[in-house]
Amino acid sequence: MLTYGADFINDDSNNNDSNLVEFILARPTDAFGFPASAGTVFPVSADTTASVPNASLQSLGVFVQGDIQVTDRASLILGARFQNVHAEADGSLGLSDTDRTMVVAANGIYEITDNLAALASVGRAFRAPNLVERFFNGPTPEGLAFQAANPNLE
Repeated sequence: MLTYGADFINDDSNNNDSNLVEFILARPTDAFGFPASAGTVFPVSADTTASVPNASLQSLGVFVQGDIQVTDRASLILGARFQNVHAEADGSLGLSDTDRTMVVAANGIYEITDNLAALASVGRAFRAPNLVERFFNGPTPEGLAFQAANPNLE
């Protein structure tokens, strides 16, 4: 049996993040050089720079897999996939990267009995980083870490 195919993905990301940091007094104080009542809001910073720049990602993959019956109880399943992924940030950032890879797998199956089979498998895997993994720069959404953009992630 032979299985084959292709897939294409186009991801366009347009971002308009905004981040506002404010300091709200819990109790009255004059620590800032003037009296202030509880609940007074002091804006600390405002930022409208997107954490992920406007960007696009295109992925094209082709694959083939064959199931070869060697004997009544033994078969080989062999497969291969080629994938081309291109990611590029819009604007003057100059961030662009292309990943091309071939992944393969080989499986051998031997039916020891009608209800028990032995399986051996070897292969190579690949998953291309998405736009966030390549281009996100800033505090993580849960606020526990800072992530730096890594456009050449392999």
